[in-house]
Amino acid sequence: MPSNLADLDMRELQDKCRDRGIPWRGVKTAEELREALTNPTPGEE
Repeated sequence: MPSNLADLDMRELQDKCRDRGIPWRGVKTAEELREALTNPTPGEE
């Protein structure tokens, strides 16, 4: 995992997900958001 994601709080992670078009509503933990940001979604590769 990129080290910069490990340093972000929940709000910042939600902002990053929103900027990249990754669904983030309903995600309960920062760890799940980090995982979504590090795993490319289908069609994004």
